[in-house]
Amino acid sequence: MKYWITEVCHGENHIEKVKIFKNTSKPEIWTKDEVVESIKNGNDIYTMIKVKGEWRVGSKVKTFQRDGTDYIHTVPDEVSPDNLGQLTKFIC
Repeated sequence: MKYWITEVCHGENHIEKVKIFKNTSKPEIWTKDEVVESIKNGNDIYTMIKVKGEWRVGSKVKTFQRDGTDYIHTVPDEVSPDNLGQLTKFIC
């Protein structure tokens, strides 16, 4: 199944929650751990950004683990801070 992340909520240094869409439904709020689990279960998750009033698919979200902690990112650099690009931020 495919999902699209449109907004993120950061804690101190890491993403805590995201707004995620399935098909054309209303967004759900997932924790980072739910995103990681969904990817590990074989689902594809992408960022989605609004450009000139139209939604466009961004980058595929990937996971990696360092020192027992899971991270999500779109840039394959495997640095500890979560990175989903320049998505809009929301308050969790």
